[in-house]
Amino acid sequence: MTDEMVAQAADILAAEGAEEDGIGARVLDLAGDELLAKRLREWIREVFGRVMLLDAGHRIHFLDTFSVYTSDRKPVRIPNHAEPIVEIATRLAQDHLRRGRKEYVYRIAEGSAPVRSALPAIEQGVSLDGAVSASAFNGIPAEAYPDYPKSFWKRLLGR
Repeated sequence: MTDEMVAQAADILAAEGAEEDGIGARVLDLAGDELLAKRLREWIREVFGRVMLLDAGHRIHFLDTFSVYTSDRKPVRIPNHAEPIVEIATRLAQDHLRRGRKEYVYRIAEGSAPVRSALPAIEQGVSLDGAVSASAFNGIPAEAYPDYPKSFWKRLLGR
């Protein structure tokens, strides 16, 4: 995972008028792996949505963990820092905002779960201040994060 790969995937997601199938195929070509392509699409949108909502002045608390499911359908909470795309995409989105490229960020963010779930409240004038938002990814297996979840003993012993 590189900054350049995340930036290229973001450019694909930000392309105006692109159909979802075409976006998926282009990100897959870039990533070379279906799971990595899905992580890029989902996480870049998620992070850009968070950054957009915060930039718009909404004081939302985004949890520092996300939910995925194991292959036997057990839910697992994993720390955000386990996904390198989170840090890279956050820096990228913030950089685009600093450079005045709000439309770029918004085009990507509009497909995110945080924005889709917040939009009805925003449109009705409801304040989101103090709201808590959690991320969940049904199509990304927990096994994509082999170091997590760590058992109680591994966390206790720092391994």
